[in-house]
Amino acid sequence: MNTQPNDQTPSDEVPWDKDFINELDSDARADRASEQFDRDYAIATRAVERFTANRAGAHKRCPLKRCRRARSCRSLIACVVLRIDQPTDAQREVIDQVYEHIQRRRMHAATAARRGGESTA
Repeated sequence: MNTQPNDQTPSDEVPWDKDFINELDSDARADRASEQFDRDYAIATRAVERFTANRAGAHKRCPLKRCRRARSCRSLIACVVLRIDQPTDAQREVIDQVYEHIQRRRMHAATAARRGGESTA
């Protein structure tokens, strides 16, 4: 059994240089972006489900009064007439279009924020 002390400290084991810190920051940004893309895709899927529910008039039989009052789906799940777990090719195409629209809006908002909110008209 070797009881000699280890000459390395925890900070010696990890290369805490500028490149390593930048890589950590980059990984964190990539993780946040991936999570945001997943949320945006879920929002796009829900928008297509809501559109389908509205076209079918599902709000008329929805248990939530606010959907019946608004005469359109206002709930997260109650009015859905077609749950999209595994979208068909046609559904995926529509979801992708909505997703791209969300991403474009997000890009324009970020660009405007970087410019200090000035108008680009």
